[in-house]
Amino acid sequence: MTPAGARRSYQQIVEAMLEDLRAGGVLTDVAPGSVARTLVEATAREFAELHARMQAVYDAGFIDTAEGASLDQLVAMLGLERLSGDAATLELRARRDSRISARVIVPRGAQVAVELVRGGRAIYRVSDSFEIAEGEAARVLTLQAAAPVDGDLDDVAVTADDVAGGQARFLRPIAGVAGLEFTAPSVTLAARESDAALRERARMAIAAAGGGTEKALTEALLAIDEIHGVKLRDAGDSSDGPPLRPGELEIALDADPADVERNLDRIRAAIEGAKGPGIVARLARTGRKALGGRLLIRPAGPPATAEEALALVSACEAVVAETVAGLAIGEGLVWNRLLTRLMGVDGVADVLVGASRFRVGGDEVPVGDVSVTASERLVLSREGGVAVALEDKPVLTLALILRFDAGTPAEDEATRARAEVTAALGRYVETLKGGAVLGIGGLYDALRGEDGITAFADALSRDGLTLLVVDSREGTELSLRDAGTEDLDIPDGALLRLRPEPVTLRWEEGT
Repeated sequence: MTPAGARRSYQQIVEAMLEDLRAGGVLTDVAPGSVARTLVEATAREFAELHARMQAVYDAGFIDTAEGASLDQLVAMLGLERLSGDAATLELRARRDSRISARVIVPRGAQVAVELVRGGRAIYRVSDSFEIAEGEAARVLTLQAAAPVDGDLDDVAVTADDVAGGQARFLRPIAGVAGLEFTAPSVTLAARESDAALRERARMAIAAAGGGTEKALTEALLAIDEIHGVKLRDAGDSSDGPPLRPGELEIALDADPADVERNLDRIRAAIEGAKGPGIVARLARTGRKALGGRLLIRPAGPPATAEEALALVSACEAVVAETVAGLAIGEGLVWNRLLTRLMGVDGVADVLVGASRFRVGGDEVPVGDVSVTASERLVLSREGGVAVALEDKPVLTLALILRFDAGTPAEDEATRARAEVTAALGRYVETLKGGAVLGIGGLYDALRGEDGITAFADALSRDGLTLLVVDSREGTELSLRDAGTEDLDIPDGALLRLRPEPVTLRWEEGT
């Protein structure tokens, strides 16, 4: 009987009134059906209704709690209206990184870049936060994209060609997500701005109304889809960079340089609209500082199986990836924080600091704090990142680039080829032990053998194979190919595994 929205329930009100009657000692017959009990229950119902209506009036007066028409009327005082119109809606399948077993959370608004086959790219946003539950291998998420300011929805539409040959990735990597796969082309739907999105826009308008505050500038720039991080530096900031005079403001953007160039007019307009009077703002060139290297871990006890050993390695690598991904522009890596997180991984007894190394900007240095300038962001290097190995058990991480001498296939043919190549690569790796030789010849024979591939088998040649190997002893990536280094001796006790995305297929007719 409690009305919707009431903070104090009907039953709570009844019990409070009965307690008052008992305490007064005047009316003692409050059993169900009595006159006193009936009057109390009737009055409590009216009180509950009053509580609910008063709470609804209260909620309607705040941006954080108002809903529907009440929110529309509230934001109208800020000069805002709920947006409506068409939007491109896309579904992607997010696959779990096999190295991470815990639940994976993707926040609402996370940006995904879709590389289009016809050229250019479209930026989509995750419509609602979602999670890949523990034990769940993948999850389908829904994204939306509005028409560009100077274009229409066709510019961001994902076609069947894009589904077959395009690529999608999070602009800022999400720890625990190995990759994104298309499920179908995008569709155009009539969209009405949600309460949550309208609230966010209202908060940004309020922040911008302050004029010149750090929050106002940051929110105004983050409203541009392609920008997912902002760092400000003024004359009072003593961090790295050229000295600034009073009234000067340096703005570093965490975005692809091509996106900054393409949206330069919008960026300048956002800055002019949000900065205070008398402030001279200039954009800083945002750089990336690549972090690589190797970490050697001493386990608490010898792993019973190779699978347990690799699980421990993967857990440590996930800690490194999450730590680096969480760093903002201008924020360096604090080694003690990373070390504390690594020591907290179940099964880790020690991190052998003396035998571990970082590679920063191509130079190998002892592990420790890694600093960046005010306009730099620390990222893991593309050549293996920070490789992790157990004491006396080096890890070889493999990936294959395979080129077929054939034209671009249909989607179902490409899917079948990828599945067959991945399975054959996995079977080949399972045959390798310490002391064996990892090489192009053996891999080629495995792909062409009885348990090899059938799709495009005639279009496969030895010189179309490139095997990428990250050796945890060095923390660098080695390319094995027919015309160059072909073989690698596998050290005793080594652990072999495939990358989360182990196979890249290419079709190049006539090569």
